[in-house]
Amino acid sequence: MEATEQQTNTRTPSAPKLTCVITGATRPTNTRYLQSKAEKKGVSVDEFTQCYAGKQAVKRLRSGSSVEEVRRELNAEVSTPISDEMVQSILRINGKSKN
Repeated sequence: MEATEQQTNTRTPSAPKLTCVITGATRPTNTRYLQSKAEKKGVSVDEFTQCYAGKQAVKRLRSGSSVEEVRRELNAEVSTPISDEMVQSILRINGKSKN
């Protein structure tokens, strides 16, 4: 029994996960990736993770679909309201920059 407890306590922390604010889908990531993306976009890691949206969701938003339409099309697992300002942040932070 003691060996099991010891093994449990020595586990390494799990890899960070990004969760799409539109669909609720998650994907594994790593700290270096998060720091790099946040730096490229000029935001904090926290802001990047709070505004993360998956590629398909961003693509649909850019094409003019509403958050509700995107969620319906992608069988979203969440229904949290998202403001217009948040949508603008999502589009600014996710995907390739169109400078």
